[in-house]
Amino acid sequence: FGTLIAFVGIIHPTGFGWMEDAKMLVQNGLLAIGAIILSGWVNDKLILPGVQNTKEIIEGKKVSVGIVELATYIATGLIFASAVGGPLGGLVENLGWFVAGQATLIILAFCYRGIVRGAHQAIYGGNVACAISLAGFLLSGGYALSTAIGHAHEVAQVPLYMGTWLLFILAIELLLNYV
Repeated sequence: FGTLIAFVGIIHPTGFGWMEDAKMLVQNGLLAIGAIILSGWVNDKLILPGVQNTKEIIEGKKVSVGIVELATYIATGLIFASAVGGPLGGLVENLGWFVAGQATLIILAFCYRGIVRGAHQAIYGGNVACAISLAGFLLSGGYALSTAIGHAHEVAQVPLYMGTWLLFILAIELLLNYV
């Protein structure tokens, strides 16, 4: 599903003819597939560290782990689609946005674990409610970053937008959990 979302951002005419369109589709399509594959690795190592996602999903039938992994794939697809289709694009820039997106997801996962004590163990233990909560947090971060990338006219606007979003979301999370 994340790959599908990434491809939506790829499929748009360049205005330079069908050969250029086909070249861009292949180039960006391969980058999108690579981004989703790398996102799975990031998820295994840094978002749910110590959890072998594929093993837990297939052999352990842990829906909770699958929910978090799906969220990272969708968030990665959203970020990739905005980078490719947005005004701040280009091959090097797209790779930079991918790295920024993965860093954002990692930071959000660490923030979530800091706010919701025992979240990692709960998800690993099969707590679907906790997984949905983390997935929503990751998806909202991915969507916020994709929106910032797609609408920013300067790269410097993106961190300001994301910092404001993160402070707002963390305040709401703290309010909902502790008040």
